[in-house]
Amino acid sequence: MATTRRQAATLRKKPPRALATERACTCGFLERAAAEPDIPIAFEPLVDEYDIRHIGDQPGGHSIIRYCPWCGGAAPKSKRDTLFATITRAEAERLQDLARRSRLSSKDNQPGTIVSFRTLQYTNLSATADVDFIDFGPERGVHMSMMTKYVGPRGK
Repeated sequence: MATTRRQAATLRKKPPRALATERACTCGFLERAAAEPDIPIAFEPLVDEYDIRHIGDQPGGHSIIRYCPWCGGAAPKSKRDTLFATITRAEAERLQDLARRSRLSSKDNQPGTIVSFRTLQYTNLSATADVDFIDFGPERGVHMSMMTKYVGPRGK
């Protein structure tokens, strides 16, 4: 099907998310589908998300549903980000300063021997971040990275 100049011009003017809506789903399709065991749609109350369960050759994965496939309304806003701590700028700076001041040494107080790609993970330096020191060898040195801590519930 050919696109006319007018249609092409209209498409170029639309923002990338032109079809996205903030209007909530009101048709109830997602709730009904999630309640039906033969439909691979599930609701995850911990994060307030609907998802499509992957079945077939590679079961176990899922894809988050952002919009109702029936009415186009928005699915509930995810609460996934509430499961992880937020690293403040001040905390990040404190940890970066700690990394700059740290020195890796062996048991006899001599400078340590660098071995490529070793990782030291510290989980108690911060209430909001796990800190990794990654040794990339003599050429690239030791680098620090921070990951937000999971603060959601543990196990089921």
